[in-house]
Amino acid sequence: MAITNASRVADFGSGIGTEGAIIQVDNTNARLGIGTANPQAMLQVGTGVSVYGNSGIVSATSFYGSGANLTGISVDSTALKDSNDVVRVQANTSGAVVTGIVTATSLSGAGTATFAGPLNVGNELNAGSGVNVYGGGSIYIRQTGTGSADKLLIIQNNNSAEVANLNGAGGATFAGDMNIGSPTPNWASRLDVTGGTNQSAITAAVVSNTYKCLVGLNSSGGDAFYVSGEGKGYFAGSVKIGGTAAANEMDEYEEGTFTPTLYGSTGSAGSAADLHPYGQYTKIGRLVHARIQIVKSNLGSWTGDLRIGGLPFTSATATAGSLAMYPSANVDAAMRGIQILAGTTYCVIMKGSKLDGLAPYSEIVTGYYLQAAVTYHV
Repeated sequence: MAITNASRVADFGSGIGTEGAIIQVDNTNARLGIGTANPQAMLQVGTGVSVYGNSGIVSATSFYGSGANLTGISVDSTALKDSNDVVRVQANTSGAVVTGIVTATSLSGAGTATFAGPLNVGNELNAGSGVNVYGGGSIYIRQTGTGSADKLLIIQNNNSAEVANLNGAGGATFAGDMNIGSPTPNWASRLDVTGGTNQSAITAAVVSNTYKCLVGLNSSGGDAFYVSGEGKGYFAGSVKIGGTAAANEMDEYEEGTFTPTLYGSTGSAGSAADLHPYGQYTKIGRLVHARIQIVKSNLGSWTGDLRIGGLPFTSATATAGSLAMYPSANVDAAMRGIQILAGTTYCVIMKGSKLDGLAPYSEIVTGYYLQAAVTYHV
């Protein structure tokens, strides 16, 4: 059947051709079939379709509607982008369109994408469960401005508060502690920092010299050691210098003052009074060096052996000291020595040609200095 020189809309009241023809019109159900004798929809095209010489392929430029019932549709690498590689996706029902330059090798129904090349994000990249990089890949964050203080990477907590950032100069800022390898102290977790030639490996700055700028914690979270902003180091335990043996260990350094007293082994103080009593000591490990100075203004009621008390630490052994000035009325006062006795915190004055006797309290006079020094172990 042929129609030529038509001047009005053709009216096929009884269909075209016979049943099974190339074009079948079903007036009763308002259906048109091409290549099928029994169309089941308003338009049905048979399976043997050829478009632009490609058998079985229909190339579409647009889809409208939800597409919920579309099946068996495949796209080539350019189906979702234009000639400029700009992807245009309708993001919501209001018709807003999100554009970007993406080269994707696959998009899955689970909401993940695999990219063969870089992903350029103009403003923000929100990754709900993280960004995974496999196969030795890298993530590059490139600064577009020139300010070294510009933040390239910002990390926020679940309250949208900034907890860390990286800036254009390579610096990092953390709102809290930075734990490396483990959230709790662990010898397997450490920070290795290597400085270059004539460069510092670790630099710590504080706003006040009294603050701690470098802290080492013990297993209980307490300070094992720390360095203050004024350059002082503090250690909770001992320090081994020059080796690991007990002989290399120093457990304490201390400086201080004390008030010495001059008294007898018997009797009582009575009205005894001292002028300018002063003592100073330095303790390094087990070694104590003490300097003593005192003047008696009233001898009081003391008797027995003369003693110099008030030393800051108990002596482990009997140790001799040095006597510089001694307030004695005896002509042989030059033959005097000083010694701290074992298990005590006082010194005695030794007398005699062999310095093997104890000098009595009664031989000292008022108004003159006694000066001495003693070095001993604790």
